[in-house]
Amino acid sequence: MKMQELFEAKKDPDGSYVGVKFNDESLDLLTEFVKANDIPGALKRSDFHSTVVYSRKYLPEYEAIGDIDTPWEASPKSFDIWESKPNAYKKEHTFCLVMEIDCPDMVDRHNMAREDHGATYDFDEYKPHITLSYDVGKDFSKDDLKWEGKPLNVSKEYIEDLNLDKTYD
Repeated sequence: MKMQELFEAKKDPDGSYVGVKFNDESLDLLTEFVKANDIPGALKRSDFHSTVVYSRKYLPEYEAIGDIDTPWEASPKSFDIWESKPNAYKKEHTFCLVMEIDCPDMVDRHNMAREDHGATYDFDEYKPHITLSYDVGKDFSKDDLKWEGKPLNVSKEYIEDLNLDKTYD
């Protein structure tokens, strides 16, 4: 192995990403919601997730829970549109539609990662949310959106190396 290959092999990742997935019933509810509300560019059922940690510091000691025995309840609160900056996956600004959720277990895991593992975060406040679309367009209105379903269930926590060009919203 060449010296450069050795150096690259030992380099830590750019950070760590911790996310959660939802159980099948919750994925069905999310899929039905985006379809019923004709949300442009909606994520596929298998892509719905929520961010717990987006840390530019690598967290080698953080252990994701994996399958969660008693699912965490995530109660939808409101909708917002966040402007996303260009990156390697998209060349222009996009307008992400997010559903903000109340999930104390996610907040606890986020805080634990910061306090116990030194995780970083790019924003002033952690707002648990589910991205429904990475680009609804700049003219989409969230004003008529209303969640009338039951709370969602978080069923799995996972961790992966942070890819700074990937969209995790």
